[in-house]
Amino acid sequence: MKIVIITGMSGAGKTTALNFCQDNNYHIIDNLPPTLLEEYIETINKQNITEKVAVGVDIRAGSLLKELNREVSKLLKSNHDVKIIYLDAETSELIRRFQENRRPHPYKDLTLEKAIEKERYDLLEVREFANEYLDTTYMKVSQLKNNIIQLLDEKCEAKIQVVSFGYKYGILKEADYLFDVRFIDNPFYIKELKHKTGKDKEVADYVMSFPITNEFIDMVVNLIEKLIPEFINQGKRQLVIGVGCTGGQHRSVSISEEINKKLKEKYNSQIYHREENNW
Repeated sequence: MKIVIITGMSGAGKTTALNFCQDNNYHIIDNLPPTLLEEYIETINKQNITEKVAVGVDIRAGSLLKELNREVSKLLKSNHDVKIIYLDAETSELIRRFQENRRPHPYKDLTLEKAIEKERYDLLEVREFANEYLDTTYMKVSQLKNNIIQLLDEKCEAKIQVVSFGYKYGILKEADYLFDVRFIDNPFYIKELKHKTGKDKEVADYVMSFPITNEFIDMVVNLIEKLIPEFINQGKRQLVIGVGCTGGQHRSVSISEEINKKLKEKYNSQIYHREENNW
């Protein structure tokens, strides 16, 4: 089993890192006492729940934190693939983050600066045997995400959803990009096509018979392909493309199907027709 242990200083981004692990299909658990680590992994293993687990372990474990090295050694002897990622940041930045978020430090009885100083000392042993060290002082969230993905050896893949919709039922609010295809003649006004949908060959052939339709589809696909690497660099891995016509039954459906078909050749792209229940 692939096991990632996220540890380090409070305020350095551990929760954010665990969320990134979850986004990459890791089963996550935070603040697990190290002495329960082996038992927890065995339970997950027996149930065949997942092959990838991410665990948050830090000073909240108290004196049990000293057992982390020993417990990790047990997992390694059981042939698990274990990686420990230690997150850190400069004291001044940690203070700023705590003040900004208005969250108390786990060492509540000390002043913030003294609490950070004590935490850093208490984590010295953990830092020593960690496989990876990340200083997040000057990192944006997207940079932290990219670093975590690299350390997890995960492929940073964009997930695309192409959604057709009808403007008369309301705009697609979750779309990152909206394209209006009402500039194409409407098959609704052709008797033989009125009660069909853009998934039917007759309607698709009609919509695609206009040269501007093919030009438009090529422009949209080229634009999305150009921008996907930039979105990934900013830490955005899901892109929703909305294609709308009047009723969401003919033009937007045919064009969405074609856009998805082209994008699917290179990317993890899926199609969804919002108004399908209205057809």
